[in-house]
Amino acid sequence: MTLHISPKDDLLSVPRRITISGYEPLSIIYVDSETQRRGGLWTSRNYYLVDAQGRVDLDRDAPVWGDAFQAGSDVVFFSQKPEDGVDPDPAPSELADGLTTTITVNDQHGSSESQQVIQRFIGPGVTRTLIDQDGVKGVLFTPPGAGPFQSVVLLNGSDGGTHETRAALLASNGIQVLSLAYFNYPGLSPYISQTNLEYFENAFAWANRELDPLGGKVATSGGSRGGELSLLLPATFPELVFGTAAFVPGAFVHSAQTSKAPEADWRDPAWLQAGVGLSNLFAGNPFAPVESPFLHSNPHFEQHNRRNSVFIDAQASSTHRERARIKVENIQGPVFLASGTDDKVWPGSFASRWVKAQLEAHGHPWEVTHLDCIGAGHQIGLPDVPRVIVAPHPVSGTIGTSGGSASANQRASRESFDAVLRFFHRINA
Repeated sequence: MTLHISPKDDLLSVPRRITISGYEPLSIIYVDSETQRRGGLWTSRNYYLVDAQGRVDLDRDAPVWGDAFQAGSDVVFFSQKPEDGVDPDPAPSELADGLTTTITVNDQHGSSESQQVIQRFIGPGVTRTLIDQDGVKGVLFTPPGAGPFQSVVLLNGSDGGTHETRAALLASNGIQVLSLAYFNYPGLSPYISQTNLEYFENAFAWANRELDPLGGKVATSGGSRGGELSLLLPATFPELVFGTAAFVPGAFVHSAQTSKAPEADWRDPAWLQAGVGLSNLFAGNPFAPVESPFLHSNPHFEQHNRRNSVFIDAQASSTHRERARIKVENIQGPVFLASGTDDKVWPGSFASRWVKAQLEAHGHPWEVTHLDCIGAGHQIGLPDVPRVIVAPHPVSGTIGTSGGSASANQRASRESFDAVLRFFHRINA
C-alpha cells in the first residue's frame, strides 16, 4: 500500500498531487487530514472508491462521501473544518513554520498509513521587516535578489491589521509587498471610522522613495474594504500609484459599517480627506435604512433580509450614487478585479462589473481584467486555505455569512491568486 504526495514541502501556492495505490479493488477507503492552525486543530474526512487497479488518484477521483464532492488533491486542505471550540482563524501558528498537515489513508480492515505535507507561506531568502517610520506602519516582505521588484501596497479588509500570509506568499513569488496597517493595529485606531486618506498618501510617497519599486511607483491590492481602498486610493492619488488589484471590492465609497467606532452611526464616514468625511453611499440616503443592517447576530439573518439588498437599494438615489462613486477613470495603470457571484457580505460581483463598465466608458487605456467566480462568496483568499463561512466579525463580533461553498471558494482562490501573480509580473514588463 502506497500513499504518494508530491511535493511534500513547498510553498502553499504550489499545487500538490496525491495518489494512493495497493488497496483492495472496488473497496472504500477514507482519507483523513489534520492541520494544527493558529486557533487549534482543523480536520477533514473524505471517502473514496478504489478503482479496479487498486488506485485512487485524488486529481481524478471525487470523494463518494465526506467533506467535499469534487476531484482534486486540494480537497484534503480546503475541506477542513475547525474542531469544536476552535477559533476560526486558519492561519499558521508561526508564519515561518508554515502549515503541517498529516494525511492518513484508512481501509475497511483497519490498516492505515500516514504522511505529512508542509505548506509554506515564506520561501527561502524572503526577508520580513517591521515598518514603523515616518508615520508608516506595517510589515514589508522583500524577495531575494537585488531588485528592483514589482512592489505592492497590500491593504487588509474590515478586520484591519495586516495580511502577512498573503504578503509573504506574494513575496515568495517575486513581488515586494508592504502590508500596510491602517486600523486595528498597535499605535493606530482600533476602528475604521474617520481614517485619514493622507495616511495612505504619505505611505505611498514613502514606499516610492524607500522601496525602489519597479517602474518607480507601487501598485495597490486588497480585499473587501481593502478592495474598496485599492480602487479609491489610486483614483485619489494617481500620481503615486500605478496599477491595482482589487478583490471582492466596493465600487462606491462606503460608510464605517461593521468596523465603526462604538459611538459612531453605521452611516458615518470611514474615510476623511483634509479633515472632511468623504461622501458615502448611505449617509443621508432616503433609501438606506436607519437601523444598521450589519449588527445582527443571527447567522440566518441574510436569508430574510440580505445585506446585499442594502447596497443595491441605496443606488435608487442617483444623487448619492454619483457622489459616492469612486472615480476609477482617474486610475493610472492596469486594473485587476476578482469577485464571487454568491458574495453575501456585499455585492462584489456587481461592484466589479460596475467598475469595469466605468473604465470602459471612459476609454481606460490600460488592461482591465475581471475574474468573476461562479458560486464563490466573499472569502476569495489564498489557495488551499479553508474558511469558516458563518463566523463572527473580528471587530464587531456579530455573526455573518460570507457566502459561497468550500469548493467554489477554493476554485476562486486558486484561479485568482495565479491570475494576480501573472498580472503583477506583467505591469511593468
